[in-house]
Amino acid sequence: MISMEASNVAHELTINGSSVTETVHDCSADNDGDLKGIPDASVASLGLNTASVGILNGGYRWHFGLFDSPIHTSHHYKSFETPFLYELIGGDRNMEQTHLICSADGKTWDEVTRDTSYLGPKYSLTCSVPNGGSSSGATSSTGSSGKLNSFFTDVRGKIDYVDLHNKGIALAYDSFIPLHDGYYEISVSMRALNGTQLYMRVNVNDNQVKDHFALGNNNDHGGINFSDTYYMKRGERWDVRIISGTFRIQFRVSTLFQVKYLGSGR
Repeated sequence: MISMEASNVAHELTINGSSVTETVHDCSADNDGDLKGIPDASVASLGLNTASVGILNGGYRWHFGLFDSPIHTSHHYKSFETPFLYELIGGDRNMEQTHLICSADGKTWDEVTRDTSYLGPKYSLTCSVPNGGSSSGATSSTGSSGKLNSFFTDVRGKIDYVDLHNKGIALAYDSFIPLHDGYYEISVSMRALNGTQLYMRVNVNDNQVKDHFALGNNNDHGGINFSDTYYMKRGERWDVRIISGTFRIQFRVSTLFQVKYLGSGR
């Protein structure tokens, strides 16, 4: 894509010395805002190519050009596992440690020497409500129809000895999406606010998977605590939502939503 004066005259774009079909973007308000581009069908194949711009004589101005090209340095970046995140690291200073193969079975120096015993699950999520939540409680109308991910928005920091984090699991507005196939454990801990029936549901792609029930009482005791194990597939959209009852959520230590990867099977 190039910017020049007067796209309606015969300025020429060529790739490897050959003329190409052009797309003209005329700015009727100002000739200096005109653009000419090369449509996708005429783009050169990946390789060594020469693009040139021919501006007609007569005082026409050429302003700038935009060229899409893959960059070599994208190879320098890769994910690096930590206990609570997959960090993106890159740059030449890291390449000897994380990129260069140094063993006969194709492992990098980092893969050969690094102690990974402290990292915990490969993929996991622990979240809670921000600032202790609301004293009026959470119901099926809280957030997005009571879906926990829509108001359990704290995924960083620490609650007593519990580290909030999101590692290898994608968060949507009101759900979570596993990025790797395998067995996962969903755990929920929420306290009752009053003496109503507590009813929660686990869904995948908006389809009911399992219901959980409990009964609170007027002295603010009881609640729901459950752990389920499911086989999840990459790209599925899972959520846990409140169907009925009122949950007390201002105490974050008793208000947790967790997902933990268990493995891919035998």
